[in-house]
Amino acid sequence: DIEVAKDSLAWVQNTLWEVHDLSKDEFLFRTKEQTEEWLSNVYEAEHTKTQTAEGRLVTSLCEDVYALAGVQLRTIRDRLTRRSEALVQAVGVIFKNLYEMQIEARESFCTDFETCCAASNDFIRMSEKCDEIVEEIQEESELSKEAADTLEEQSAAILGLYSSDAVYAAQKTHVYCFE
Repeated sequence: DIEVAKDSLAWVQNTLWEVHDLSKDEFLFRTKEQTEEWLSNVYEAEHTKTQTAEGRLVTSLCEDVYALAGVQLRTIRDRLTRRSEALVQAVGVIFKNLYEMQIEARESFCTDFETCCAASNDFIRMSEKCDEIVEEIQEESELSKEAADTLEEQSAAILGLYSSDAVYAAQKTHVYCFE
């Protein structure tokens, strides 16, 4: 009977969409949990301090954070289709975790004159790395206009935070100069 077959197919399609949505929710939840755990470890670790050839003080914070974020984003991008809406959502989850961890930990990087200088430079470099990752995702993915706009909004928030934190860390050096 054609009517029974149509009803059965509609039921199967609805069930598959429910499974798809549940799988996507589980994927995003696990991405969030894993990112939170990894970022906590990275932000709490001791970071190597160096001085660049130009005389700038930096730490390994930028490389540590974005090595982790880069691996996670590449893995997600490799596992999902180029047009997947879950890709942008997963990137959003990672950026949100980066944003929250930066807010939580930023003050801990400004404990004296040298750490303030290094933090300012690190935050600028983190902004640049984030921008590179967003450009890479946009170039290698076939995102819809809406998904690309969402990705831009998500990245703008974290880029703005890094920039303002870099300015804050640079301004905080005056406290230690006067001491």
